[in-house]
Amino acid sequence: MTPDPESESVYNAFRLDYGSTYPNASVTYSGMGTAYDATYALAYALAATYDSAEVTGASIARGLRRLSGGATTIEIGRTTILAAFEALVAGNAISAVGTFAPLGWNDKGAVSRGTLEIWCVAAGASMPQFRGSGLTFDIGKRQLSGTFQACEP
Repeated sequence: MTPDPESESVYNAFRLDYGSTYPNASVTYSGMGTAYDATYALAYALAATYDSAEVTGASIARGLRRLSGGATTIEIGRTTILAAFEALVAGNAISAVGTFAPLGWNDKGAVSRGTLEIWCVAAGASMPQFRGSGLTFDIGKRQLSGTFQACEP
């Protein structure tokens, strides 16, 4: 999967950080960048709930909505987490940029921006095998793109 142009620096920083921490592991496995984004999104959403009496699914959904549309652009990562927390705790929205696309949620807390990778799942000798199919879906544009690569049985 290829990141949106505005996400290239986030993706490259993620690859470098992951490669230096796990030098013998591949960062190109499907889902690595999006799992990274999800972890930061949850942490940011929790920071945005600082004034809630208790943390609930509803308060996290409200926090997720504050990760897009803000005046301050934050490229997610370890060097920008404090700036994100400070803005969110102050009650401000940010514009978070993930490894593949800017992050965004609708009023109900459902993802409204981003790119989904469509995977192949095949039966392996001892366990299922997963790999990218060559296709992606842009949630905001509601557009499928890429070239399908047949999944091997």
